[in-house]
Amino acid sequence: MAARGRGRPLRRREGTRPAKSTVLVFCEGQDEADYIEGVCRRVARADVDIRVAEGVQGVPMTLVHAALSTLGESDIDQRWCVFDVEWPGNNPQQHHPRLTDAIALAEKRGIRCAVSNPCFDLWLILHFRGYTAFFDNDEAKREGRALEGRRGSRLDPAQYFDKVGTAVARAKELARRHEGVNVIPEDNPSSGMYQLLEAIADHGAADGRVGPLNQR
Repeated sequence: MAARGRGRPLRRREGTRPAKSTVLVFCEGQDEADYIEGVCRRVARADVDIRVAEGVQGVPMTLVHAALSTLGESDIDQRWCVFDVEWPGNNPQQHHPRLTDAIALAEKRGIRCAVSNPCFDLWLILHFRGYTAFFDNDEAKREGRALEGRRGSRLDPAQYFDKVGTAVARAKELARRHEGVNVIPEDNPSSGMYQLLEAIADHGAADGRVGPLNQR
């Protein structure tokens, strides 16, 4: 089983790089992309340029290989893959194919992963309330959409703007609860999205010590 890697804060390389540090994010699905575009960009520090990779969605190994293909691009400072465990799903005995292999490969090559278990909806739920019990995919998706009050098929970023610090604090508490057994896919419920937020946002806000993160 693969343990999750930790994100590290970005630091601008004086004299050798542009003023902004570039973070390229590879997303499994549309909700993840909408959140990155609508929420993460809004709360990112002024010296961070966060981008979503275009035309790339899919299972973890697909995302990791797509990220690997950009390693020669010197203008990218960090690469992140955002995906789910998807376990249990339609087949309660099977998570995403080659899940742990994808995470291990990413860590070996310096690509960071923000993994949500069972799915990204758990991260969305943490903006509204804490949750510590085992979650399955269908239950998490239903509750996440209900808490957001979603009327259409697309995520509404505005519902999350003033709740990100709270979600980060709750996700970090889940990580502490899984210490010693913090391996995928057994660490349900959990989300590594807080590590991405901590890498791009002001430290005090990202660790939940203040209310909303910086809003621009």
